[in-house]
Amino acid sequence: MEINVWANIKTLEENIQDCIKETYNLHYEMKKMRTMPKNAKIVAEYLLYLADNITEFNNPEEQYHVLMDIEDFLLYKQHFINNLDKIQRKHYWKG
Repeated sequence: MEINVWANIKTLEENIQDCIKETYNLHYEMKKMRTMPKNAKIVAEYLLYLADNITEFNNPEEQYHVLMDIEDFLLYKQHFINNLDKIQRKHYWKG
């Protein structure tokens, strides 16, 4: 059986580049979360809550999309709250 070392090296380099790209994306998202500490705490608490119920294998690409969805949700919620008047805010937080 003949092994193509150069093909293996090329595949390894491609895998390393994919890991570097995912690491960069994760680092970027973590830097963004530092600017929103309250939101980061909410997300962290929610992820810890979900941890006991997660049974699938870890897939960083899918997890990245989940993180993006959570961030979008928080931004929509922040936009919603920012557009409430004083009376609406009082009722919103009361409920």
